[in-house]
Amino acid sequence: CARAAGDEDRNGASEVVGETAAEEAVTKGFVEDRALQEQMAKKKLLKMKEEEEIKKGQRTAIITGTISILLGVAWLAIVFLLDSRGNTLEPPPPEAFL
Repeated sequence: CARAAGDEDRNGASEVVGETAAEEAVTKGFVEDRALQEQMAKKKLLKMKEEEEIKKGQRTAIITGTISILLGVAWLAIVFLLDSRGNTLEPPPPEAFL
């Protein structure tokens, strides 16, 4: 009988240990889930920051492209106006080559 009572204590103790192990596993699962959620949140934040940087770069590219096109058109307009004055270009006199 004593042995049977001892076995019950051992089984009861093992059940308690089993329950705490199960609780630890569940808690560990929550910790892992939380860690996974934190990693996913960090990835989303990094992605949002990268998208903001890309949009900022695209705006800069559009602005500089527009400025360069305007400068090119202005240059062509100035050249056209200077050419349309009617003056013909003559080569410099031979004394200029000395």
